[in-house]
Amino acid sequence: MQKMNRWAQVGAVLPGLGLVAALTALCVWVHPFLPESAREIFGLTLMAISLGLLIGNLTEIPVSLRPGIRFSFQTLLKVAIVLLGCKVSFVKFQALGWSVLGLVLFLMTSILLLVHFMGRRVKVSDRLSVLLGVGTAVCGNTAISAAAPVIGATDEEVSFAIATNTLFGTLALFIYPFVAHLLGLTDPQFGIWAGSAINDTSQVVAAGFAYSAIAGEMATTVKLARNSLMGVVLVILSLRFGKTQSTHPLKRIFVGVPWFVWGFVGMAVLGYLGWIQKVSGLESLLGQAIKILIPMALLAVGLQTRFQNLKQLGVRPLMIGFVAGLFSAMVSLGLLIWADLGMG
Repeated sequence: MQKMNRWAQVGAVLPGLGLVAALTALCVWVHPFLPESAREIFGLTLMAISLGLLIGNLTEIPVSLRPGIRFSFQTLLKVAIVLLGCKVSFVKFQALGWSVLGLVLFLMTSILLLVHFMGRRVKVSDRLSVLLGVGTAVCGNTAISAAAPVIGATDEEVSFAIATNTLFGTLALFIYPFVAHLLGLTDPQFGIWAGSAINDTSQVVAAGFAYSAIAGEMATTVKLARNSLMGVVLVILSLRFGKTQSTHPLKRIFVGVPWFVWGFVGMAVLGYLGWIQKVSGLESLLGQAIKILIPMALLAVGLQTRFQNLKQLGVRPLMIGFVAGLFSAMVSLGLLIWADLGMG
């Protein structure tokens, strides 16, 4: 009887999972045909969630497809989070030097605290505030996707946070190089600024290499250092939003932190020790899996999200995203000029 129930559950999931997989495959096929400038702004993840939103709001999703769609977001995303651990680059983190690392840590902490404070003042939910904060402070849409299941965010909150992150990150892609040329920033200075303050990795890379090859390399290195801290942020969020009531510190850590966050940390450790790299082709295979699983999960989010519900969130979260992005840009630029970072 139990085996029959399991097969029934699998059968219920397959139709919706098949739809999500087919639509994601369509995005993967179409995306390379976009102009290069469009691909830099409109990444595969954004294309996937946009297609999901379009279909989900123009059609009525059949009830038979909903279990598979939920599975795509609730389970596949958690698997992707585990695999993301192998992308953590401690080597890049260590190579930056204490001054740049200090800037990154200060900026990330300040943004998270600022967004939390603003969210409380303007009465935005803690979950949405967290998503907006990690999107700006850590690594854009990837951080939003990773944090969502940890804190129990709704589909509407995830969609709104990704839309906000994409909007202000795209604006930064054009504004940062313009401001940098006006101020006469050196290539390393611009790389540090873009890498520490622009939201999404693809936007950082695009802005950096648009300025120069040196700026692009520095921006990518700084951004990867920010990405490396995502595991720490996820553990902290797990303890903040976890369900355990234990007051014992060790029990709170081991019970309150979800399995997929521990998986992320474990994969990061394996990558640091070089064990993943020792298996021929494994690192590349895991990277390809991440590129497919995250768009699948976010396409599923789009299918379940209604624009009417997004409108109900109001303009206050958008204001928080704007202030966080502006704060990140100005403080990062001010500190790197004050400390003469990147002048050598």
